[in-house]
Amino acid sequence: MNRREWLPSLIVLAVAFALTGWPAFFEPAARAFGSPCSEAPGHFWSLRAAADNFWRTGGFVRVVDAAWPDGFAEHLMDPVNLVAYLPPYWLLGGTQRAATVAWNAVHVFALLVGGLGAWLLARRLLEPGPARGLAAAVLVAAVVANPYFLHYPDTGRSEYVPALFYPLHLALLHRALREGTWRTAAAAGAVLGGVALGGWYLAVFVLIQQIPIALAFAAGQPWRRSLARLSIAAGVALLMLVPAFLALLAYPPRGLRVDVVQASAFAGIDVQFALRDLLRLGPPIEPGPIELPGYAGVVLMGLAALGAALRPRRALGWLVLGGVVALSTLGDHLEWTRPANPGAATGPRLLPWYLEALVPQVSNISSWARMGCLVTLPFGVAALHGFAALARRLPAVAGQLAIVALALVTVDAATYPSAWRPAWRSFDPYPPDGAVEVIAALPPGPIVQYPLDIPYGSGRCEFHSFLLDWQPVHGRPITVSLPPVFDMTLERYTLSDLARQAQTSWVLGGRRGDPAELSPEELAAARASVEAMREDGLAGIVFYTGLAESPALAGLLPAVLGEPDLAEGEVVAWSLAEVGDAPP
Repeated sequence: MNRREWLPSLIVLAVAFALTGWPAFFEPAARAFGSPCSEAPGHFWSLRAAADNFWRTGGFVRVVDAAWPDGFAEHLMDPVNLVAYLPPYWLLGGTQRAATVAWNAVHVFALLVGGLGAWLLARRLLEPGPARGLAAAVLVAAVVANPYFLHYPDTGRSEYVPALFYPLHLALLHRALREGTWRTAAAAGAVLGGVALGGWYLAVFVLIQQIPIALAFAAGQPWRRSLARLSIAAGVALLMLVPAFLALLAYPPRGLRVDVVQASAFAGIDVQFALRDLLRLGPPIEPGPIELPGYAGVVLMGLAALGAALRPRRALGWLVLGGVVALSTLGDHLEWTRPANPGAATGPRLLPWYLEALVPQVSNISSWARMGCLVTLPFGVAALHGFAALARRLPAVAGQLAIVALALVTVDAATYPSAWRPAWRSFDPYPPDGAVEVIAALPPGPIVQYPLDIPYGSGRCEFHSFLLDWQPVHGRPITVSLPPVFDMTLERYTLSDLARQAQTSWVLGGRRGDPAELSPEELAAARASVEAMREDGLAGIVFYTGLAESPALAGLLPAVLGEPDLAEGEVVAWSLAEVGDAPP
């Protein structure tokens, strides 16, 4: 191997690190990767809750001292991420700082594996030559500079990070089917199992690509050997999934019914909108960044088409597979009609439609757009062949062509859909100043914390995730739960119900919850609920003024509880052992 063959891929990986991870990767103990209003804070505490109970549950269940009085124990969606999480978490002592470093390490590790896997896959698929290193960098860019992952901080869904492991699996599988041993097949299966342990959505998305790719890799090889190697890989992957499946059955998410099949959630996307999204002819369909279309990049798709034209036997199949995946991210069917007449006519049915008909449980997938985490891989392989063929025809300018191609692929990915916001790419995982001290001064026992979450769809951050992030720092049992309940006190106490209404009504433009607007009976019921809280064993009420958006909520609590017993920074608290009658 040319000692400099890896250099272009390393440069591409470094650029992807800077684009994807800034600023968290450069402040690994101070900032956590992901937007504060994404799902990242929720996955942050989930991995820690599984790590803290690793020796008891094997890392497949997240257990946290929350949802008082019921307690909280649910399966962990993405246990494979603990492979990178646990070493720094344990090494640094299991503190909040350790959890922050470990969370960032999960993403650094995934990018490294993604870059390595793409480079190894490129070397497997291309014959040696002076331009192989440059061509490999094109595939590396397609994988690590995938628009989905460049915009990942706005979604924060760590269950799709293991998609970056998939190129490594393909590199190992190709070797196992061509000249490797059963050990290589087992290693390929282990990596595939790791990808699937990112979550069952990702497992389905990978399976869609896995079958045609495996058949293509096995083509022309002795069928008995190929069958044996594929069986070994599949067997290892399935064995790895058994503990996760058992954990899901034993600790299902609240409200999950595995025996219920939902109706399809897709109303169909207009064909012109679909073309606009996939070919970058306008802004994306989704009004916000939380769900991105399966955009692969017009530059990458152009290189893929070039590969199919110059080397059809090697690239055409990958181009077709990429097209199928890209169309699948749009949902189960398209509409021929314009938005002014939605649903009047059903257009072409896409792959998810047929999968749902074949396996009805697949209809529980709420968003096929998330398959975008894999959409650039098949296009990238076709582009790999396209650039390699072009470099052979124009060897004198191969280096300049590579610079232009890599720059265009990366800029194309990083600027779509113009939602790359560096200021929002990380969050502070530490409690507000004064919170730990104030909570420590309360009597022993569980605490209630306000404000409570506001409804989905309001465009605001999910407070419950931050409260769960902070729980291990102060160590108190908390009443916070997960949707659809959010907080266990909502079902028990009038004060929490009114507090939720106060926060929600302010955000949504109402006045409900303002003490001046409440009846004497409602205020009396809220004060009576405080006594019920005390009798039930709650030790105190904590109010994070920095999180509250509602003046009504700031007025409600003193109206019911009186003046706070403790205050520091943006945190005030009432001891339920000392709450007296509030002023009338």
